[in-house]
Amino acid sequence: MEPIAMASSVLGLFRSGTIESLTAIKSIQKCGFTRAVAERMIEGEKKSIEKIASSCGDESCGCETKAIDDVDLQPTEEMAELAERGLRLREEHGRGGTEVGVARARDISNRSNLSPETISRMSSFFARHRVDLDAPAADPGHDEYPSAGVVAWLLWGGDPANPDEAGAAWADRKVAEIEGESEKVYEWPKSVRKYRLGIEGLSSDFARVKAEQGEPSADEDIREDEKQTPAMEISSTVSDGLAEVQKTLIAAIESGEIASVPGKADDKRRDVQVRKILKTLAGLEGKILDDLVASISKAAAGGGSAGIARVNELLSGAGSGKVGSPAVSEALAKAIQKRAGLIAKAVVQDTVKRFVGSLDLTFSIQGEVARLQSLGDLSPSRAETIARTESANAYHEGQIDAWKESGAVREKHFLKAPGACPFCDAVEKRYGEKAKALAVDAPMVRGGETITANGKTLTPKFDSPGIVHPNCRCDFIPVIEGL
Repeated sequence: MEPIAMASSVLGLFRSGTIESLTAIKSIQKCGFTRAVAERMIEGEKKSIEKIASSCGDESCGCETKAIDDVDLQPTEEMAELAERGLRLREEHGRGGTEVGVARARDISNRSNLSPETISRMSSFFARHRVDLDAPAADPGHDEYPSAGVVAWLLWGGDPANPDEAGAAWADRKVAEIEGESEKVYEWPKSVRKYRLGIEGLSSDFARVKAEQGEPSADEDIREDEKQTPAMEISSTVSDGLAEVQKTLIAAIESGEIASVPGKADDKRRDVQVRKILKTLAGLEGKILDDLVASISKAAAGGGSAGIARVNELLSGAGSGKVGSPAVSEALAKAIQKRAGLIAKAVVQDTVKRFVGSLDLTFSIQGEVARLQSLGDLSPSRAETIARTESANAYHEGQIDAWKESGAVREKHFLKAPGACPFCDAVEKRYGEKAKALAVDAPMVRGGETITANGKTLTPKFDSPGIVHPNCRCDFIPVIEGL
């Protein structure tokens, strides 16, 4: 694959939350770009994600959303004062919070509007770190007050003296308001739903179809004696991997193998702990990689079969002969291997490094075990997010790959999903069935091109031959030469 295409694939994993920014930067460097360029790419993607979130309340497309304009996302004056206090204490004592926490404190102290994504992270932070306030140094009467946990709590606009009030209560309240304004129905275009359900469908999707129809149709049913959908397999692989990582980390904490190592001087000790844990997990990353390659390849092959089936429906209607389904191309197979490798690394190595790197002076066996059991990084929702994103990407890549290899499809139109976001509406006006057609492998969205909708803008950094943005539920209509 070309360097730009490889980097674009990495950015897709970053946008979906599959890999962290540092991993994405290093992977882009391996594609042949300098670190400075890689960092600019990631920064640009962060801004694009924020714009999507602020325009429709969710990163996804093809879901019915309500505007969140009526939700007040500005921190309160009390939160601003608490965050400012946290910044002063951190500077004075040299402990508490991360660079992310400091940046967030500056936003809160300035009473800048926060994105829905940031507010969700705030709510998760307060839930995870409530246990930090039980540390002896969290008591104002203790000689070591304020503890690192107290400073971190303040940085996020929380009140350590009243942990259920201030920022914690505000974040929970705003999350509820945003969810109330952003109710969504996960859906695909009707003409392709039977194909995509069989590839991208999770248990919740089949439950919804059953509720709608009484029972799934023959095309939409997954019989008990059949294998799961590729998305279900991906979700299971990632979920099982995260569970094994969690189990190993808890065992290491309880045995004393992992302990607090505060300060930059102890970076070597942190590295030793990480290496020991990863040695214990030897083989897990390889197994995850193999399973992911198999499942993502299956999704791509399914996308190719679906694409050819759609073409044959058109040919049959015109009285023409059918075309066969080509195998997944070598280029796509290599791309799948690379993407699977990045996901496997994110599940094992990045999760371990992130957790060990987060330990500080507030360390306690009970507290860290409780934190591990509530971490969003190890939750089933993370596995489902990865499964939805990767199965959808594979479907689109497989479909376009098959159309190219068959030689039957030269062009395509954009097929908008029900209730699609404003950006997809704008793309449909350009390339929908009644508008201009694009070459089958031409980008639906070009890097650097700005899409404007409802006063909001989206500027992707790279060409996207398939979807408009992450988790887009939209699709394409094949244009067959001579029909």
